[in-house]
Amino acid sequence: MHHPRSRPCSARERDVDTLGASRTDRATPFPPEVRVPVLEPRGRRRRAAIAILLAAATLVAGCGEPTNGSGGRDSGAAARQSAEVDAATLERQVLDVVSALRDDRGGGYVDGNAWADRVRATLARMDDASPQLGRARLARLEEQDDSLEDDLRARLLDAATRAMSNGAQEEIARFLALRVERFGAPMMERNQACKLLGEHCPEQAVTTLRPLLSPEERGTTLPDDEYLVAGYVAAAKAVDEDPTAVLCSVADDPRRDSYARVLALRELEGSTSPTAIATFESVMVESSGDAAIRRAAVVSYVASVPAAKAIERLEKVQEREADYNMQRFLQDAVDKLRGGG
Repeated sequence: MHHPRSRPCSARERDVDTLGASRTDRATPFPPEVRVPVLEPRGRRRRAAIAILLAAATLVAGCGEPTNGSGGRDSGAAARQSAEVDAATLERQVLDVVSALRDDRGGGYVDGNAWADRVRATLARMDDASPQLGRARLARLEEQDDSLEDDLRARLLDAATRAMSNGAQEEIARFLALRVERFGAPMMERNQACKLLGEHCPEQAVTTLRPLLSPEERGTTLPDDEYLVAGYVAAAKAVDEDPTAVLCSVADDPRRDSYARVLALRELEGSTSPTAIATFESVMVESSGDAAIRRAAVVSYVASVPAAKAIERLEKVQEREADYNMQRFLQDAVDKLRGGG
């Protein structure tokens, strides 16, 4: 028996959609109210880890360069010293980003708007950041740091993905795929990984998310259905894959979250696939008691079949409908199809 999972608030229920930051919304330096915090006690260890990453990247980049005698030793020492300096700079930049993305809103409406603008500007600025800065943020996420709230971790993951999409896409694709399936990671972070995969790494997203949407995966601990669907749909569009079969399976499965089912039905709107039409006809008469899902099925059905066929089907459904509000909804749909709405 399927037991419903507890879930964080939906993206539609949040005050601010930080995923919608425009890539063209470039901003200049951080707002004056954002200050670089004092390095935490673990800061030295974090800088050391970042320095190791930078040194490894430097060595890989210089593997093909010939070295002779002491020149090789001098260049190696210079590389290590440069890595240490760069690590301190990256650490400071990471702290800047953490401060800018942290939710420090007051109770006022103006404070909330200012915070939302700051988050969007910070995320947009990350589109031009270096992959090294993205790796430093991922290193911060891997720490067991209780000061990073779940929503902040999700925004940091977004910032890291944007930076690493510029030259390290395969690396971030693997990280996001593992994060989606990682049991024990904060659910908000796993949900974010689904959406980021679809937006930035579509090929990896199709490979990772499509199997997780199969009925056989029900009962396992997965990210929320709506995020799996959203990530997969975005990726399928990017790689020109037909998502009809997957969406029909989700839409017609009463065990799925209602948000995911409505999203799947809306994405199927206008489809002439026999499977999609059959799904609409099945869902609009189901006895789940969820009016939003049934209405979404009606709307998609009307947009997918000829008007005469839609009128005939909706009138039959209306004759057997017990819910008064659904009766009115069906009648309004029929009136519009006949040109009276």
